[in-house]
Amino acid sequence: FAMSQIDWPVEKLDIIVLLETGDDATISAARAAAFPVGTRRIVLPPGFPQTKPRALNFGLAAARGDFVTIYDAEDRPDPGQLREAYAALIAGGEGLACVQAPLVADGRGGWLSANWGLEYGVQFGLTLPALCAGRHAIAIGGTSNHFRKSALLAAGGWDKFNMTEDADLGLRLARMG
Repeated sequence: FAMSQIDWPVEKLDIIVLLETGDDATISAARAAAFPVGTRRIVLPPGFPQTKPRALNFGLAAARGDFVTIYDAEDRPDPGQLREAYAALIAGGEGLACVQAPLVADGRGGWLSANWGLEYGVQFGLTLPALCAGRHAIAIGGTSNHFRKSALLAAGGWDKFNMTEDADLGLRLARMG
């Protein structure tokens, strides 16, 4: 449902749902889900390791646009997020490889959820802005990231063996300038 609410011209959307071979329940659910017209559901070929970064590399190879956004299945992005990210990437020029939208907990999970929300509030409200202001490298988080596809390709995509692939990619992009 969340992907249907995105404020972006539908003819310019290239939504790809990445699925692992052998995960029949998820594949069936993805096939039955009401994604926007044109959504591609890609079932990855068998391979090792079965990790998110491996899947992301398949998605990167299949992506048609100049910009790539990563959402996890449980994400509920703000409908205007793509427009804001695109504007930030354009304003930042070719040297800006990635912008990340803040992650916000819904707070319905009790104590644990409240603490997760507090942690992310500090991360996105204080820590990351301070690092950006000091022009320090950012170990990006794994979702709601908006990339220039050219920067991802230049960095070699994701390391399929690294379980902190997002942080690693952020640091590799920073080393590249």
